[in-house]
Amino acid sequence: MQRTAWRSKRGVSLVEVLIALTILLIVFLGLIQASLVSIQSNMRNLLRDEAVTITSEQISRLRGANFDDMNNDTVTDGAALVAANFTLANHWPPTVVRTFRNAASVTFNVARTVTALDANNKQITVTTAWQWQGEAFQHQIMTTRQR
Repeated sequence: MQRTAWRSKRGVSLVEVLIALTILLIVFLGLIQASLVSIQSNMRNLLRDEAVTITSEQISRLRGANFDDMNNDTVTDGAALVAANFTLANHWPPTVVRTFRNAASVTFNVARTVTALDANNKQITVTTAWQWQGEAFQHQIMTTRQR
């Protein structure tokens, strides 16, 4: 009887420890993968938010610009704009470079287009495009402006 009691107090075997460690390894690998996906998703959201900010700033500038000189080059847009499209001059840089998390530098390309709908209405479109990890993204805001 003493011998049976002694065997039950011996502890765990090496095989049991290895199985437990294998299960923990699988769980931790899953957690690491989830963390990497979360970091990547957060970075994409950060870049998208920055693109929204850049596009919104540009659309606000254009909405506040002189109706007859939206590219702010002191030349009246006038007859060249009748029912036509034109791309604005580079009053604001067509590319904006921002650094995120002290490492990733991303270039945002800004395209601005104004379409004359009639003599008193213009449609303003601002598109911001960027690339992240081989994927292309873009954000676009479109608005109309009356004289």
